[in-house]
Amino acid sequence: MTTCFPDVWIGLLLNQDDDSFYWVEHGQPLVWSNWFTDKPNNAHYSEDVGVIMEPGNDGRWDDKPFVGQGEYYPLCEHDL
Repeated sequence: MTTCFPDVWIGLLLNQDDDSFYWVEHGQPLVWSNWFTDKPNNAHYSEDVGVIMEPGNDGRWDDKPFVGQGEYYPLCEHDL
């Protein structure tokens, strides 16, 4: 039996004006990143959200298409 783990949206969106990613929560530009090799690549000009890839990729990020609400599990920020 194979278990699938979904990608998790980390709150990154692509700024279509300059092809840079920013944090949707505060509107801040991305300063530090953990992209997987050759990512982000905006394949087919439609990958505009940043996600943590499924387990086995060391927590690396990928850019994926936003296809609708509920497509990815969100990662939540919580003050301690």
